[in-house]
Amino acid sequence: MSTSDSYRLNTPLVAIEIIENEAVVIHFESGCYFSADKVGAAVLEMVGKQASVSRMVRSLVGTYVGEAVAIEQALRRFLSELLKEGLVIPTSIDDEPPENVAVKPSGEMLPFTDPVLHKFTDLQNLLMLDPIHDTEGWPAIKRDQSVS
Repeated sequence: MSTSDSYRLNTPLVAIEIIENEAVVIHFESGCYFSADKVGAAVLEMVGKQASVSRMVRSLVGTYVGEAVAIEQALRRFLSELLKEGLVIPTSIDDEPPENVAVKPSGEMLPFTDPVLHKFTDLQNLLMLDPIHDTEGWPAIKRDQSVS
């Protein structure tokens, strides 16, 4: 993976909401939900804007106190975990969006902590039983309609 790679959210299978520096992510197909706070939420927000890995590194280094190499390694581990859980998918960027992916306005630098993804399966069966899965609408998931 080069530093020009990027990821995007695996929509429509995944929905994300970021509230007060905490991200809540639901994977509709698996029924699992996830949370990430602080640095993890900031990374998920940047993924939502399809920022390249190099841009994410620059933003994190400009916001948090820590060695750039360690920050990049932690970011790549976190992105690998998001990929493994099916929350993001790799994408290429032809034209990277304008640099509006800053985690925090300039000011006091915060200490860097590795981003952590918390996985919850306790509501998995309930989420899978939800009748919304049997409708065409929200989330708009295309199902194979072919009959063998």
